[in-house]
Amino acid sequence: MYTAIFLDLDDTIFSFEKCGRAALKAACAACRIPYGEEVFAVFQRIDDPLWDRQKKGELSVSQVLEIRACQFTSAFDRPEMNGLFRDSFTENLSLQAETEPFALDALHRLSQTFRIYAASNGILKMQTARLKKAGLLDFFSGLYVSDDIGYEKPDARFFSECIKRCGTPAREILMVGDSLTADVAGAARSGIDCCWYNPRRQKLPRDYTPKYVIQNLLQLCELLEK
Repeated sequence: MYTAIFLDLDDTIFSFEKCGRAALKAACAACRIPYGEEVFAVFQRIDDPLWDRQKKGELSVSQVLEIRACQFTSAFDRPEMNGLFRDSFTENLSLQAETEPFALDALHRLSQTFRIYAASNGILKMQTARLKKAGLLDFFSGLYVSDDIGYEKPDARFFSECIKRCGTPAREILMVGDSLTADVAGAARSGIDCCWYNPRRQKLPRDYTPKYVIQNLLQLCELLEK
């Protein structure tokens, strides 16, 4: 029986695409890069592979942010703006709080029965600000974010520290997240069951075995209320 839920934040609670578009537009303005759909497409082509490498343990979050800024500003002949872009994007992302469908309803329902903890890669100050702006902060019993934990998902030490901080046995925790590498595989190596959040209905690779698969967050409430 689960008593605690670990929730990933980006692309599980927050819509990174919606939040990222707004942050990118502001960062481009700061760096004098005209913004448009083609600019966002360039950003995605740079951003997605870097986060894939991070989730495989090949890059740290800080390295992703640094490399992304360098590659993006260079793509628009503004390499001298890489530091400004990095800082502006991060600052503006902390102001964005567009959520995934049913996030508020799901957190309200789940909090009636379970202790809820954020388990996210990123920057604690930024994620705290976003949760507060979205009106979701009070649903969480704790925020476990990689820059504060000292390790990043999928490192087993990240999950071990989260387990230690919440004081709950691994068998009583359910991890919910969108990443097969960072969330599903990472949690499994620490003896934590995982629910894969899969709104795009992607095919599950044979190498991954989440305990549950959901397409929206209300399905999580329904399966746990049974």
